[in-house]
Amino acid sequence: MSAALIRRMLHGVHAVATLLLLATGVVIYWPELRTAMIGGYGQRVLDIHLIAGALFIVSVIAAGAAAGAPLLEDLRRRLGPPDPWGWRKTHIVLALAVSAGLSISGVVLWLDVALPRFAFDAAHWVHDLLTIVIALALVVHLVASRRKIVSRVREWLGLAPPPPEPFDFEDD
Repeated sequence: MSAALIRRMLHGVHAVATLLLLATGVVIYWPELRTAMIGGYGQRVLDIHLIAGALFIVSVIAAGAAAGAPLLEDLRRRLGPPDPWGWRKTHIVLALAVSAGLSISGVVLWLDVALPRFAFDAAHWVHDLLTIVIALALVVHLVASRRKIVSRVREWLGLAPPPPEPFDFEDD
């Protein structure tokens, strides 16, 4: 498999996992919303959140095992020459840093029984802050890539415009 295909698959898995994590995280965080939606605590919501978090982390490990060196080369290439606004590189570095921070703090929260209270509280604060950052970055990401999203959806639905016909150079 090529690094580009693995990167695209990883992006898709992370998109689904991120949406699940945000949705379940909001329901876990606000008890009033949770009560209105599911009528109580709902252990399943927490289970879905933990499974989506594990999927988020395991997918990176699997992608690294499948094509670690090509993925790193692809990342090096993407962070290579400067782009005019610097947004793409900033976005990549922000996404990697926030994803790592959320993953680490999420694992720390999951292991709360084995840690002192201050470590749990710090991890909770970091997890909440980075969740806000990733939610805002997701909105910016979707707005910035809206043309590509629309063209991909059109391709999947078979609504893409036909390719342009070659220009005929012959005079009539």
